[in-house]
Amino acid sequence: MVCSNCSQALLSKSTGECLGCGAKHIKFDTLSFVVGIVGIAIVCFAVALIDPVATGYLHHRADPTARATIESIEVMVQRVFTIGIGLVFGYLSTQYSIFTGFWMLGFVAVFASVIFSVFMVKA
Repeated sequence: MVCSNCSQALLSKSTGECLGCGAKHIKFDTLSFVVGIVGIAIVCFAVALIDPVATGYLHHRADPTARATIESIEVMVQRVFTIGIGLVFGYLSTQYSIFTGFWMLGFVAVFASVIFSVFMVKA
């Protein structure tokens, strides 16, 4: 038996690949894992940085009599967006693939970053 990718002798009939081609998959998977962890760390850092700034901005700009209402509305709007994005993610992941759902999340994150950057430059 030969490898389906490079025509070398197989080490295992179960995978249909030789050792070299299997190692390429491991290398790619490790690279994807590291890139994913770095991306998650960047998003967590951005949220930890932006959330107190946005809350403080609203806290200082809002009328004291309406401050609690405004902050409650802000949290409610965040939850509505989270639910909406979660539903779209679930639909795309079910109908197509989990990777399509994560691509959509990536596009949403980039779009939100651009919108946030534009509004922060104007402020």
